[in-house]
Amino acid sequence: MTEYFDIKLIQADHGDAILVSYGRRPVRHLLVDGGPPSSLPNLINVLGAARTDGILRLEAIVVTHYDFDHIGGIIALLECAPDWLIINDIWFNGNKHLVPPDMLGEPHSDALARLIVKRQLPWNNEFREQAVCTPWPHKIELEGGVTIEILSPTRKELTALAKRGGVDLNEKTEAQDRLGRQDSWPAPPLASLLAKETAEDQSASNASSIALLLSQGEKRVLLSGDARADLICKTLVDLSPDRKLQIELLKISHHGSQANTSVDLLSKISCKRFAFSTNGKIHYHPDQIAIARVVASTYNPELIFNYANIWTNKWRNRPHLWRPYSTVYPSNEGPYVRVIV
Repeated sequence: MTEYFDIKLIQADHGDAILVSYGRRPVRHLLVDGGPPSSLPNLINVLGAARTDGILRLEAIVVTHYDFDHIGGIIALLECAPDWLIINDIWFNGNKHLVPPDMLGEPHSDALARLIVKRQLPWNNEFREQAVCTPWPHKIELEGGVTIEILSPTRKELTALAKRGGVDLNEKTEAQDRLGRQDSWPAPPLASLLAKETAEDQSASNASSIALLLSQGEKRVLLSGDARADLICKTLVDLSPDRKLQIELLKISHHGSQANTSVDLLSKISCKRFAFSTNGKIHYHPDQIAIARVVASTYNPELIFNYANIWTNKWRNRPHLWRPYSTVYPSNEGPYVRVIV
């Protein structure tokens, strides 16, 4: 039986919401992030359409980190969870996971934690109720033949987050860069963008982001959340020290911020398909430098956008003095772009 991933990058404004489906009898599902609260109608639309015999069972909901453009839609979903939705596990690093157990203060101090506890939902069961971080003693085996490796964060990043006061879900502003606002159009020649150096992401919340490597047979998908490139690089080197790791799809970190997509990271993988999850309206992502690095990393890559609007449509026409690439945009089948690998 041919193995595949059926991935829907749901339109979640400037955030992430990704439904990963796999297997055939039965089809199984994994939801990674939920965008901001305004994404709830699209979430319900896509999840409802994925039901089998009126039921949708999620092997896990993964909340990569606490920025509101990733977690807000999950909170909204759980507040009005439809009776047809079954959740096997929730992977989320809350305040109780940020410090050693003997140092814990009051548990369940944030909105998502309160919802999980109130509804008696499973929380990090796959991780023995400990933090979702690397290194983990074993590959995670999901029902249906998919294995998952955690690429980020390490305990170090979770400790750093604890030192700055932990998770505050009442804070709706994210520490995201707005470098894309400096981009002009048409884009400069590729070589001039590649010559520019950029600082790495210094956000503690993004450093705590869960990055997942999903494998099914020889097929691999890397969902990077908002993770830092250097953290993913370190784990990739451990997984494949002698050669590039073959990846069928990379969901570009932090919506295409230049601070999270490095030449070093792209040099450690062999990949032709790159997905960008954002409508571009707040932070003007994806940045030109990030796309330039992707285009330079392989011959004729495929750039996949989950919105077709004035920010993303610019890339339909290749800028002058750029290498070849192709683009993919949503069809009319739903509020998402669909990628099958």
